[in-house]
Amino acid sequence: MERLNLTDEFSGLGLSSKVTEAVIAAGYTTPTEIQAQAIPHVLQKKDIIGIAQTGTGKTASFVLPMLTLLESGRARARMPRTLILEPTRELAAQVAENFEKYGKNHKLNMALLIGGVSFDDQIKKLDRGVDVLIATPGRMLDLFGRGRILLTGVDIPVIDRSRPHAGHGLYRRHQEDLQPLAGPPADPAVFSDDAARSAEAGQSVPARSDQAGSGAAEFDRRHD
Repeated sequence: MERLNLTDEFSGLGLSSKVTEAVIAAGYTTPTEIQAQAIPHVLQKKDIIGIAQTGTGKTASFVLPMLTLLESGRARARMPRTLILEPTRELAAQVAENFEKYGKNHKLNMALLIGGVSFDDQIKKLDRGVDVLIATPGRMLDLFGRGRILLTGVDIPVIDRSRPHAGHGLYRRHQEDLQPLAGPPADPAVFSDDAARSAEAGQSVPARSDQAGSGAAEFDRRHD
């Protein structure tokens, strides 16, 4: 990946003032290396694989630019504008907390699709339209199969901590269902380091943000 000139402040990354204010209010002024490298690429809607050590704020590296991009446009019924797939409901809930914290200056609709929660409540949110859909694959594909979710409107797909997804064979079993997530070449897809192998095998990824060597951790939850 082409190295960027790293900025010393979040205000220099191209994020909106609403997002920058929320980040500063949370106590952060200086981005980590993964954030400084990844955020500009996501804002430009480039595909990216993000690799960095645990504790470097990888979740924020995709949450912050997503919030900025979501400031234009509106949600439509059953057509989420963004989709973040997480392997467990605990990780999905933690990403939702990041959106709530950094999106406090936004009026965005968010849905969390995880097991152990009523289908009816989740369907009601989808029917109203959501800007941010955070889901575990099983629950998301279940509702997709029932016709409650349309993936054609997803502008920013994120596959986080991809090794558990691949391990379950979910993508292979539902490749045709998930094909809309591929989108046009300009649509960003933010992966963990585990996704790099599958992406490099068959998908064009023009940008790669790499802050660590072999064995780096996946997109992290700890910058919150």
